[in-house]
Amino acid sequence: MFINKRKKIINSVFGELEYRNLMYHGKTQITLWDKTFDIKVFPVTNSKSKEITPKQERAYEYFLKNTKDIQKKIEGFLKKICETQDTNLILTRYEPYELIFDLNGGFGLEIIDNVTDDEYDSDLVIIILPDLGIDTSDHYLSNAICDDYIGD
Repeated sequence: MFINKRKKIINSVFGELEYRNLMYHGKTQITLWDKTFDIKVFPVTNSKSKEITPKQERAYEYFLKNTKDIQKKIEGFLKKICETQDTNLILTRYEPYELIFDLNGGFGLEIIDNVTDDEYDSDLVIIILPDLGIDTSDHYLSNAICDDYIGD
């Protein structure tokens, strides 16, 4: 029988993280249009080393230092893709879920689409670094966990 071992660590940048299901999991918050959401923090790791990279730590430090600017960019991006200024409508449809930090220091905010019926294609990631953009959650995550870590 396979036992899923959980291991807690304290990272100097990310804080308390729990390692389970081959991934680290943490918590933070993000505020969009004066509504605060509890979200997960997910620094993906190389399947061999299972180490959080210095680039991921710098990316999280960037997020913490620039949270207000990042929140404004996300708000603007959501207004653009929803083609509406109605923030209640946007937040009814899209719910921030987790920050995903790839091995090379890029990161994005995964957003759950509460309206789309297709559970496999309903979530998206607003990419913050390296460049503002959008991707499906599945595609972004598969790229984030690939093992071609470039190094520092």
